[in-house]
Amino acid sequence: MLIGGVFLSVFVRPWEKNKIIWDGMTITGLFVIIMFGTILAFVAYMEGVRLIGASKASLYAAVEPLTATVASVIFFHVTFLPIDFTGFLCIIAAVAMLSIPKNKK
Repeated sequence: MLIGGVFLSVFVRPWEKNKIIWDGMTITGLFVIIMFGTILAFVAYMEGVRLIGASKASLYAAVEPLTATVASVIFFHVTFLPIDFTGFLCIIAAVAMLSIPKNKK
């Protein structure tokens, strides 16, 4: 995310398009997003990996974009195009392929 943000900032230049007012509310909001949206989420994920194991956690993490999409349809009434459904099928297929047990020799 950091590398992508820095790379795209060269082309988009968000500091020129949106004038940000750095008051207490903005700094507090940024702090809450960093703490709860990033650090707390990462700590919770790592605790989940410890509890259920890395392979199950990776399968759950792979399905997370699909879950977020379903939630956006339910709560925000988002509509999708056929290419979106193709992406959903690719995610489901990847999770299915990862969950197939491999034969040990």
